[in-house]
Amino acid sequence: MDVCLSSTQQPGCFTEAPRTPGGWLEAEKKETLQKDGTEGPPGDSNKIEPSLQSLQKFVPTDYASYTQENYLYAGKKIVLQESIESYGAVVWPAATALCQYLEEHAEELNLQDAKILEIGAGPGLVSIVASILGWLVCLFLTCFK
Repeated sequence: MDVCLSSTQQPGCFTEAPRTPGGWLEAEKKETLQKDGTEGPPGDSNKIEPSLQSLQKFVPTDYASYTQENYLYAGKKIVLQESIESYGAVVWPAATALCQYLEEHAEELNLQDAKILEIGAGPGLVSIVASILGWLVCLFLTCFK
């Protein structure tokens, strides 16, 4: 049911440059020289654009520890990014068992339009499956650094 791909087998996003093992994009060597003779874009290289600061907390620190997991529930393919860096970024066996139970017993549970609150949802597999089954879902995720 689920397939684990190594980080080298994962497709990049759109036309994204390959990532280094540390997780950051390598600077292209074709950059033009600045007026002071250094390579790279002009300005403070340590400065982060304000629009990107809020997104930076979601950037993994080590892409080598991330895997892509594929699940199939209710006829839909679900692709999740997991990490062994945190307990909250792993789909535990109980989550897959619950998803399978919900899928197999959806009609007899009769929870159409039910409101579900999932606390500590991890990657959110159960919430995603519940949403596919037609339930209204509110999930609570916590990111620790």
